[in-house]
Amino acid sequence: MKKFKELFFFLVLLGVIAFLYSFSVKRNAKKPIAEIAIEFTNGDNLYINELDVNNLLIQNKTEFKNQSKDVLDLNELERKLEKNPMIYDAEVYIDVEGKLGAIITQRQPVARVFGEQGFYIDTHGEKMPLSENYAARVPLVKNVSEKQMMAIHPFLMKIQEDEFLKKEVIAMSIEKNNELVLLLRDYDFEVFFGKLQQIDEKVEKLKVFCQNYSQQPVKVAYDKISLKYKNQVVGTRK
Repeated sequence: MKKFKELFFFLVLLGVIAFLYSFSVKRNAKKPIAEIAIEFTNGDNLYINELDVNNLLIQNKTEFKNQSKDVLDLNELERKLEKNPMIYDAEVYIDVEGKLGAIITQRQPVARVFGEQGFYIDTHGEKMPLSENYAARVPLVKNVSEKQMMAIHPFLMKIQEDEFLKKEVIAMSIEKNNELVLLLRDYDFEVFFGKLQQIDEKVEKLKVFCQNYSQQPVKVAYDKISLKYKNQVVGTRK
């Protein structure tokens, strides 16, 4: 009998706890949104700002902050944010205090394609529109087709990852036979890179040549240098 009473008491207690938990969950779900907090994972909100994200979240929703948490579809909010061409990824959540949070990962440009309708190429090799908020300091690319855009993407990523290239390469163009020509920030000559082959070897030759050139007391006026030839850099004087 004693064991029966103990079991009965335990079941009642369990039922009370379950009821209170269920009540708390439902009550919490009915709480209105208290505030909106936006976080950018890659630091600066350069291409889309907090106001833009706020507007995307509350689009077509009047009195948004007074809505209860249980009527919000977080997946739908994430999909809406990720439709914005400046956003690569969005994670939306609601905490126990009723704060709606959005963690935003922006797309990052690695080059800007020149033309009447210019655009960026991002880190994933996709087109990215120009931003009204900020102009990225990335190389300008001319004479590039859609197919060539994908072909040069690994080289564009290398530029971003290499301190010397990131500082120096300001523009490039695709010439005949798919050969690449570079313009540098601190050197007054064109760099004929050639086809995107033996990239590491050519980059190293360029670094050594530029270092030696900078140390010359009387500099030769070059019109262009070519990295196309094995184990040498060929310069053409002006």
